[in-house]
Amino acid sequence: MDASPAQKVIPWFALGSQVTDTNAVLPQDKFPGILLSTMFGYSDKLYAVQVVVYLLFLVTAAIIYFQSLSGRQFFVNKR
Repeated sequence: MDASPAQKVIPWFALGSQVTDTNAVLPQDKFPGILLSTMFGYSDKLYAVQVVVYLLFLVTAAIIYFQSLSGRQFFVNKR
């Protein structure tokens, strides 16, 4: 079978291997999943690149937060 047109046009664009599939527990197209998807971007399929980016974001946010607790100011407005 031939590859789909999207795979022919952009063969390098991939999210990596699929890590989780929560479709059986919390499907994205049923009530709780629709609400979570709309409000928070929930997806019932999670890929490796998404996990890496989510972890990178959480680590960066935690570093900024905990350093701000010690009195360090970020994004100071210098007028």
